[in-house]
Amino acid sequence: MLRPDCDRISYASELMPPPGYRLERAVATTYSLDLETIVAAAIPLGLSQELDGDELRCPVGFLHAVRKVSDKVVIFCEAGQIKCQDRANKLFPLLDEMVVQVGLRERKGQFPAFHPKTWALQFVNDLGERVYRYIVLSRNLTFDRSWDVAFSLEGREENRNVTHSRPIVEFLDFLMKQIRPDGCASKRQRHIVRGMSKAIAHVRFQMDGKEFEDFEIIPSGFDKWAGIGATQLFNSEKWTRECSFHDLVVVSPFLSPDVIRSLNDDVHTIKGTRRVLITRQEALNSLSPEDVNNFEVYVLKQDVVFGDESLPGCEQLVGRRQDIHAKIYLRRKWTESELFIGSANATYRGVGLGEHGVQNVEMMICLKGKNRYLNADSFLKDLFCGKLEGNGCPFEIGQIQVDDEAVDQKDENAVDRAIKKLCRLKSEGRVVSDDGAYSIKLKFVMAEMGAKVALSPLCSPGIELPLKSELVFANMPLDALSEFFVARVKCGTVEKPCVVKIPLNDMPERRDSAVLNSIIGNKEALYKYLAIVFSSDPVYAAREYERSAAALGGEKHSVAYMLSGVYEEMLRTAVNDPQRIRDAGRVLKYLSQDVADLTPFKELYEVFASVLKIPAEEVDNE
Repeated sequence: MLRPDCDRISYASELMPPPGYRLERAVATTYSLDLETIVAAAIPLGLSQELDGDELRCPVGFLHAVRKVSDKVVIFCEAGQIKCQDRANKLFPLLDEMVVQVGLRERKGQFPAFHPKTWALQFVNDLGERVYRYIVLSRNLTFDRSWDVAFSLEGREENRNVTHSRPIVEFLDFLMKQIRPDGCASKRQRHIVRGMSKAIAHVRFQMDGKEFEDFEIIPSGFDKWAGIGATQLFNSEKWTRECSFHDLVVVSPFLSPDVIRSLNDDVHTIKGTRRVLITRQEALNSLSPEDVNNFEVYVLKQDVVFGDESLPGCEQLVGRRQDIHAKIYLRRKWTESELFIGSANATYRGVGLGEHGVQNVEMMICLKGKNRYLNADSFLKDLFCGKLEGNGCPFEIGQIQVDDEAVDQKDENAVDRAIKKLCRLKSEGRVVSDDGAYSIKLKFVMAEMGAKVALSPLCSPGIELPLKSELVFANMPLDALSEFFVARVKCGTVEKPCVVKIPLNDMPERRDSAVLNSIIGNKEALYKYLAIVFSSDPVYAAREYERSAAALGGEKHSVAYMLSGVYEEMLRTAVNDPQRIRDAGRVLKYLSQDVADLTPFKELYEVFASVLKIPAEEVDNE
């Protein structure tokens, strides 16, 4: 179940629709976000393809995937945690409508984090039958290669409300409240989330396998939801049945000493009690020996952390740092076991313990089963790939290491706090057009930041201005207009860049057209794009197009040759999936006649559109 050498899953495979189904809508949550990861995730979501090959890893291939899902997906992330890219992708402006920043209000001088990692997916087939999938993860929507865990449920709608699904419904309702009303896509985003919430209220999720008998969804940090800190996992009330346990395994990359002390307390001990802690070396160093004197403690071997091709799962990671990032809690009492998986670290804010009362928004799932399948021995046997002493075991006994060099984090803390305050400033923005020239105007209700802040448009990084109440970014290219901005925040010797999202009004309708023309700017790119659009196997189509291009030895295909291949695919598509003909027509509507020489294909398309009775107004690029 959890063997690192054979039980690894592909993130892409978790997102792919079941055979015969397609994505209808999706709602995702993550703490940190990489915009390139959204582009990559569009491949399994929109094209039902894995990401193993390079055939679709090109602007044309990604463009098709992004266009397939951009009006179906909403992704929520922690404000200020969008990764700053070394180089902006031309597709990034098309992601504006997919991303929502969540900046939770300050409480008691602290900012709670929006920290859940989830996917709610709705798939539909040609008969209108729907399948739902809910995924709870510890992994963010980034390219990080640390060790994470995920669990997915699938189900179908029933004619009544389902109690097990109620926490998901309330979580989705909470997400809908985080959508700003002034965003260019806020209406569509609310429609997606509201539709998902209404549907999931009637979905009965099923679990496969013999290990688990039941499950419970456990959100935290909003409304009445208190998270795993309110479960018997952290019950410390003496003389109660729930207080003690026989097995406790905690896997967490980050720790708060008081949380570990509470689990280390003898109040939990009965005859045969075993405690295990698996964490990162840096987190372990924050504890004292007395905090874990009842625990067995393990960390990843340094050869694994820094990549060693001799160890399972590390062959492709030499030189690339990785570590534990999974959040897992296993509790067993007599024959009953509970396995908690999700986003909550064993920290004050993660589990909701501590006097400050500030709790992150988290999402966990509790999987309930019997001792014969869920216990510390079987758990560690899986995780260790056998025995701790075995050659293939990636773990070793952890030892607390004292760091004599105290690190002053005053400047870093000031930068982090300034980023949080920046994302919570009241702001408004709009695009101004003046005789074909475009400017972005931003207004802020300023506050004391405690650090220097400068902003620049993500897709025009050369234009950077210091933060003030009004900013104007002039002479912006149409295809670079976007709600994403790079913020550079500096205090003392510490400087951090991040991407923030500022809603813009009056976005030109021609913006998406300009983006498409910047990618499909010649007939070779156009016909490669069409080959991918019309093929039932986009990877094969892209590969065949590149193979035939390579056979020409640098020569270019004639329009007649390219058109003949597209014609064959269109004949098959017209019978099996006429919706793709309509999709191609919508692309024609955005493309410039001058840039891509559309006449030959447009004439061919009009023949098919006439037969399929597609309205002529859907294609009008004059």
